Amino acid sequence: MSSLYYSQYVLSDRDAWELNLTSSYGLHTFVCGLFDRTRNADATDHSGILFADKSGIAGRRGAARCRHLVILSTWQPHVPRLGVLTTRSVPEKFFRADVYRFACTVNAVCRMRKTGRHVPLRDSGEIGDWFRSRAPQWGFSLWQDSSEVKGIVVDTFKKGSGTSVVTLSKALLSGVLKVTNREAFIRSVRFGIGRGRAYGCGLLEISPLS
Repeated sequence: MSSLYYSQYVLSDRDAWELNLTSSYGLHTFVCGLFDRTRNADATDHSGILFADKSGIAGRRGAARCRHLVILSTWQPHVPRLGVLTTRSVPEKFFRADVYRFACTVNAVCRMRKTGRHVPLRDSGEIGDWFRSRAPQWGFSLWQDSSEVKGIVVDTFKKGSGTSVVTLSKALLSGVLKVTNREAFIRSVRFGIGRGRAYGCGLLEISPLS
């Protein structure tokens, strides 16, 4: 397995404002700027960079606050000029367990058959069913129906200086999963799950239980 790196990045309120980390697009631009590349040779349809905003869902109005970002990447980030970044490599043996505790921010959507449009799911029950039904293709199943859905918010932001508006329905899921297809599971961890991965969704944070 090629290299994989787990980073934690903590910034003060002042640092966050100076770096314009006030929206999911700002976070996306900043995180990508920590790396030399934005494409990964292992998967041409993925950047090889995932992040999750542990300080809360980005895009809310109000005063800036301390940012705590978790980043998973297929190569090492630069040392930033602001904040504190700690990075460690993920050993191959980390993926040998059968059961893991997990947390993941997802952008749960369903595709309408008639129009082909993707419609966001905003009910916790529907989101839970959506996650459970897709888990097998991601290489795992939910352990004894243990998942919990919380923190459902609508995140709306502009892409750069243009007029294009992106709207994501984000929800935090947590629980215990059991690996059913190791290869698919490792790929899901490395490159994320679902849509909205460029904007803080899809990073599976896992810790082995067995």
